This record gives sequence, C-alpha cells and structure tokens, in this order.
Amino acid sequence: MYQEPISSERTIKTRKEWIDSLRGFGIILMIIGHTFVCSPIIVWIYGFHMPLFFILSGYLYNEQKWSKAGYKVFLFSRWKNYIIPYFLWCGICFIINLPLLWNSHRNNLLSALLQNLGWILTSIRVDGIFLPQNCTALWFLTCLFLSQQIFYWVIKCKPIMQCIISLVFIAINYALNYLSIPLMPWHLDVSLIGSVFMLVGYYFKDKQLLDKIKNPYIYIFIFFISTAIIMLNGQTDIYYRQYGFDLIVFIIGAIMMCFIFMRLFKSMKTVCSLRVSINLGYYSIIAMALNYSINSFYRLIYMSVSSIMGINLSWIEYPLTITNILLCMLFISIYQSLEKKNHRISILLGR
Repeated sequence: MYQEPISSERTIKTRKEWIDSLRGFGIILMIIGHTFVCSPIIVWIYGFHMPLFFILSGYLYNEQKWSKAGYKVFLFSRWKNYIIPYFLWCGICFIINLPLLWNSHRNNLLSALLQNLGWILTSIRVDGIFLPQNCTALWFLTCLFLSQQIFYWVIKCKPIMQCIISLVFIAINYALNYLSIPLMPWHLDVSLIGSVFMLVGYYFKDKQLLDKIKNPYIYIFIFFISTAIIMLNGQTDIYYRQYGFDLIVFIIGAIMMCFIFMRLFKSMKTVCSLRVSINLGYYSIIAMALNYSINSFYRLIYMSVSSIMGINLSWIEYPLTITNILLCMLFISIYQSLEKKNHRISILLGR
C-alpha cells in the first residue's frame, strides 16, 4: 500500500533507514490484511496502514526543492515514479495471472480479459463491471500520484487556507458517500483525503513533532487511545472509500497511530536495522504488485491438491502470510540480481 522508495532521489545507502523500515512494516501489515486473519486485527490494520504511506510521503516532501524546480518537473518526476511503474506492473501481473483467469472464467474469458483491462485503466473495482486485477494493491500508486499533485498546490497556501481546503476535501468525501456516488478513476476522491494525510506528515517534520514528547508513558497512552478509536470506528477500506462509522474519527485515529509508529521507528535503531523490513520498504512496489498473485496461486494449488488427494488441506491457509512475505523477499532478491546486470530495469521501481 506506498511509498517513497520508488520516488526517492537518494540511494538506499543515504536514505533514512527508519523510514524504509517503517514502510516495510506497513507492507507486512498490508500482506497480513490481504491474507487470512481474524477480524479485530483486520479492523486495526486497515484503520491506519494506508494513511501511513500518505503521511510518510508528506514527511519526505521537499518543498524548497520542488518550488525551485517548478510544477512541470515535479509532474514529470511523479509520473515516472508512480504511473509508469503502475502500468508496467499491471501488465506483468495481467500476463502471469492469465492461468487464474482461465481457471475461474474460462466460459467468459474474453469478457474477463476486457474487464481486467478496464481495471488497469481505472484502478477501481465496481462490482459487476470490473474484475479486480490480481495486483489490486497497485491502486495506491495512481491515488498517491493524484494526492501529490493536489498537495503540491495546497502546501503553497497559507496555513489557515490549508486547513480550510482540508475541511473542504473531507466534506466532499462525506457528500460523495452520502449521495452514493461511484468511485472515481484513479481514486481521485480518495486522493483528496490522501493529500490531507500528506499535509499532516509534512507538519510532523516541519514542526519536529516526533521529537516534542519525551515521556514514553504518553506514547503508550496515545497508542491505546488510538487503538480504541480505530476499533470503535469499525471496518474501513479506503480502496472502496469506506471510512468506518465516521471519516473524521477515521482520520484522527489513523494520525495518532501513525504518529506512534513513526516515533517508535525513528527512535529504535535496532528495529530500523532489520534488513528484511528495510528491503520490503525500499522495494515495496514489488510486494504490492505480487502479493495478491502469490495468495491466489497458493490457494489454487492447495485446493487442487486437496481435491485430488481427497483430504482437507485448509490448514495450509494459516501460514499463508509468512509464505507470502518470504516469497516477496525472494522476488526482491531476484530483482536485485537482475538490476546488477541491467540497471535499466530500475524503471520498474520508478527510478
């Protein structure tokens, strides 16, 4: 769900490892959320894990650099960082998932293919119209791209105007849900909320808010309060523009929880030095693109074997999260090896 790794102008050696490690933690939460897990954990994860990536994007935004470079340069840079990789990975996933489409839609394969192409063009699923690609998590790239375009102009306004604009964006999403307006292509509607989260991340850094509180008990208190807010707000899924009981409650709970984990990862060097987490963060687009396919092929294989052998293998579902993480790391290692031989494939990561 993502991410500055694909948009960073720095090499992995000069990046702040705690940010990559935190993104890796977010990717692990995404994988857990996309596999079998009990409902309370799903509610907790979805209550903040996608806002985390928006907030980190705002935290890393360099206003001075992009103001000097100009909007055209910014637009081209973000297009290269997000939209080109989006279409490349959608194309890759479209090809590798053809066996799954054949297995589940062989009687109407042409329609299924066209609907999957429709998903690629819009990055949205409307039940009964577009089937979801088996790389659905990539929707975040188009949404973040739009959020950053909006944020570029919002951050130029005075603080009071930024607050007013944020409230307008929130009101728009209230209205869209109240009127049951369908999802917009590239999640333009959700990108308005994404830009609000980016603004929060920007001020986390600008005001050095992560370093203001020294008492660890306050962080513990905030963690439990934010957990209570998230759980009381209920199931959320911003992919479907579902914000739980209330959008503002969702925003407050997500900001508080993201604040806690940003502070935790920034201060705990041991956590940040975990290579698995750093790699998942730096190459997170690979995990985003492939984790759905891994789940689908995994389930297809064990269901087929279970049917042939005539025994119940549903228990294999439980280690799926670990298997998915390990396979994502394997694919990242393969990518790293290929990149050493041909640096041009870095276009897959928007670099």
